[in-house]
Amino acid sequence: MYSEDDVPRPVNYYGLTKLLAEEITRALGGSIVRVAWIYGTGPGRPNFGKTVVEKLMRSEVVTAITDQWSSPTLNTIIGEAFTKLLDVKFNGVIHVVGPRLSRYEFARAIAKYFGFSEELIKPIRLIDVNYRARRPKDSSLNNRKAIELLGIPLNDINYALSIFKRELETEKAIVKP
Repeated sequence: MYSEDDVPRPVNYYGLTKLLAEEITRALGGSIVRVAWIYGTGPGRPNFGKTVVEKLMRSEVVTAITDQWSSPTLNTIIGEAFTKLLDVKFNGVIHVVGPRLSRYEFARAIAKYFGFSEELIKPIRLIDVNYRARRPKDSSLNNRKAIELLGIPLNDINYALSIFKRELETEKAIVKP
């Protein structure tokens, strides 16, 4: 639950590049909006949230890490937050993220909300995954400042999943139950 005032401590090259980008942004007088574990519909590479839905629709098992935490955030909620940040002329650092969850908790929340079998979500540990780069066990971000400023219920996973489900139905990526 890192706050906006905590000193960043990247554990890999990717994290270092993000920190360097923040430093450049600060030097130019810009604002920093931190996000994490982005999921949702739209173009781009597959994301965990959409992959979980697609696998569960096919009654496939989903393996999900139980001992790594972050803040899964719906892409369209990030867009809503940006619009509001522009309206209030925000300047500084802010965390626009969802609630602190493990991938396992997130996958189970998706299964429950969408009406899929939670039994298809199988727990694994971070050590069981062969990532190329080192990953932090906990990269969750405190979103209190964003909730107070923007009035978006960022910690309500069901709110985010209701929007996500509507968007998937709109693009006909899932069948309505």
